[in-house]
Amino acid sequence: MQEHGYRATSTTQILAETGISRGSLYFHFPGGKEALATTALLASGGRVTAWINSEFSQASDAVAAACQLIDGFAAGLSATNFRKGCPVALCALEAGEQEPALSEAVRTVYADWQRAIEEGLSSHGVEAGAAAEIAQLALIQIEGALLLARSARSLHPLNVAKTALIRAIGGKP
Repeated sequence: MQEHGYRATSTTQILAETGISRGSLYFHFPGGKEALATTALLASGGRVTAWINSEFSQASDAVAAACQLIDGFAAGLSATNFRKGCPVALCALEAGEQEPALSEAVRTVYADWQRAIEEGLSSHGVEAGAAAEIAQLALIQIEGALLLARSARSLHPLNVAKTALIRAIGGKP
């Protein structure tokens, strides 16, 4: 789903790639594909939240942490030859009224990421109001940059986002 999106990933494809039976899938995920996608999205989102927290806790300052985040997303995109960007973006674009659980999972994951970035910025001395605004800006920049980078098959948009985020935090690029 990270590579092709929710709608373009069929249950048959999931079964073929995982090697599990249709019966097992529906036993563990009675809600079918949406339930599986929701669970996968929350799990991958949780891993990213933990990574954001880790980067901020290990960084010497907010600018260093922000750079590590963008560099990490860039490395992931490069490692998949621009096939996989954000683990949430494609589902976010596709989830609609027909997939309420998936839509809620997307909102939850993005809120968790924004909160983690905000808390990380605050832990490095960024004033609370500014931290909230910069966290939302960071999420907007990273998500947009990942989409542009993936479509252009270039890391340039992520480098532009990193420079802008450094400036927003108050650092020098």
